[in-house]
Amino acid sequence: MALINDGSTFSLHTGKWIFDVFLNFRGEDTRHRQESEYFEPIVEKIFKTLSSIKLNEGLVGIESRVWEVYSHLKIGLTDVRVIGIYGTGGIGKTTIAQVVYDSFSNQFEASSFLHDVRETCERQGIVYLKKKLLSDILMERNIRFEYVHEGNQLIEHNLCNRKVLLVFDDVDNWDQLWSLVGKRGRYGPGSRIIITTRDKHLLIALKVDEIYSPAEMSNDEALRLFSVTCFGSEHTPEGYMEMSNHAVSYARGLPLVIEFLGSHLVGRSIPEWKSCLDRLKNNFPTELLQVFQISYDGLQELEKETFLHIACFFNGEDQKRIVDILESFGLYAQIGIWKLMNKSLLNVSLDKNCLWMHPVVQQMGREMVCRECPEWPWRRSRLWLPKDIDAVLTDNMGTNAIKCIVLNLPVQKKVHWHPEAFSKIPNLQLLKIHNVQLQHELTHFPNGLIIVEWSGYPLKSLPPNFEPKELVELTMCHSNIELLWKGVKQLNRLRFIKLSYSKNLISTPDFSKAPRLKTIHFEGCTNLVEVHPSVGVLKCLTLLNLKDCTSLESLPRKLEMNSLEILILSRCSKVREIPEFAKDMKRLRELHLNGTAIKYLPSSIKHLIGLTLLNLSHCKNLTGLPCAVIRMKYLKELFVFGCSRLANDDRLAKKQRIK
Repeated sequence: MALINDGSTFSLHTGKWIFDVFLNFRGEDTRHRQESEYFEPIVEKIFKTLSSIKLNEGLVGIESRVWEVYSHLKIGLTDVRVIGIYGTGGIGKTTIAQVVYDSFSNQFEASSFLHDVRETCERQGIVYLKKKLLSDILMERNIRFEYVHEGNQLIEHNLCNRKVLLVFDDVDNWDQLWSLVGKRGRYGPGSRIIITTRDKHLLIALKVDEIYSPAEMSNDEALRLFSVTCFGSEHTPEGYMEMSNHAVSYARGLPLVIEFLGSHLVGRSIPEWKSCLDRLKNNFPTELLQVFQISYDGLQELEKETFLHIACFFNGEDQKRIVDILESFGLYAQIGIWKLMNKSLLNVSLDKNCLWMHPVVQQMGREMVCRECPEWPWRRSRLWLPKDIDAVLTDNMGTNAIKCIVLNLPVQKKVHWHPEAFSKIPNLQLLKIHNVQLQHELTHFPNGLIIVEWSGYPLKSLPPNFEPKELVELTMCHSNIELLWKGVKQLNRLRFIKLSYSKNLISTPDFSKAPRLKTIHFEGCTNLVEVHPSVGVLKCLTLLNLKDCTSLESLPRKLEMNSLEILILSRCSKVREIPEFAKDMKRLRELHLNGTAIKYLPSSIKHLIGLTLLNLSHCKNLTGLPCAVIRMKYLKELFVFGCSRLANDDRLAKKQRIK
């Protein structure tokens, strides 16, 4: 095999007799084999040898990524193949495509690399790009036509019999993509087309043969690249290792960010390094913002809202939980999240449970919010920094602009918020507070609140003038609430309420005007005495959790909840009898009565024909079971240990799966 090194690329002369000679040196006869059988192994060996010598000087970690793309190209075959390289800004898509192009373009009759398609198309139009493509292919400068269709005709005429390598870099919309790439029939046999983009859906719509998504750099690769950029060598000088690791940690594997930091810190002292890196935490560099903002600017308004919510508040959280919250804001979360993923702005964890945003992308999103009003936090849509929130609420500087406040303090802190602080924030939709000790009563809550999470809420009730007509979720665990509110409130949107371990709570609210309520958690409310009768007729309720409500005595007389799936009364030690069950409660799957003071089960338990679990353990007063329990068709688990008065019930010995 002849190997010609021209200083920047290499050529592979692939005549069959050359391969035969080369392989015969290894004792293999290829004269009766297809050329494609041995082409790729030979090229792989040569590529890996040369990559460490020539191709990639100064490009740390490029070899494995280029080889991945090359393996998808299958250059030895005669079909027309289209390969997509997809990923977030700064991941190295263009660099990988450029190295592939420089390495293998001389195996084709003609080639063209169209850089920055998105930007060039905006500035000079699609006709200019088509002229550039033809100029590269025909090696002529003066390509003349005025209209797109004329360019298409010239491209089809001149490329249909040529084996070409084309790269379309940074394509961001379908019109660009289809106009430039078109149908595969316009290319000659063996042609290869590479497309780089931040939008995966474009590649799916074009039905490309393969999609390659470059991995983030490993910590070792990132440190080597940083050292090359900053110190001119892959070896980090003594005394700079710790700070170099801090810089690399900030970049989280993005080559563009690593190179930016390396070039920015070159020649600076350790104190200057520390100052620069500290500033990065709250000040996103404009040079990087311009790169990452491109993907943000391509979003629709609702998608931008979804992106900003996740960037500011929900990065790394449970996907289903995020969807529920965003849906309550009217943001069509499923399609919005899908688009963010396709735009390389959001990822899903390997177990598919959590949504994850790259820290640099997250910081870009937060920077977009800060730039709504750089000087005055109270004129921004979202607040998450403790100092900003404390200033706004203490000085009563709220405005109509604020939609969301999330304050998660690591340790409890006393705050002196103005009693009417929330009266000036009428458009507040999301309020999440943790570890705050109020020094003043609050007289107002915005009526537009949709999600409220306040762990350790210190007051005895919600403000009396609060009308929660927009409220979807209310979570106030470990609160001091005795009674949420007096009377009946319009709760048309309420779906979830959780006041677990609020040990001063005496009774539940009247839920007669909460027709959509699905989940109630009052676990550990040890002073709760009464459950309001309205709970018993909630038609949408699927879960009622009253576990460890040790003072609970009064329950609704009858349960008519045809959606209820789980009822938990575990260790409600003062509950002596449970409600009757309506005929339409066929969906109840789990009934937990362990540790209660019940003496018998109502005969209406026969209506629970879908019951799969019945926990009666440690019901020491229980004297017997209705025949209906023994006959339940779907009951898989029946717990009766610790029920001393049931010991002589012979029917239990005949029932399978008794525990």
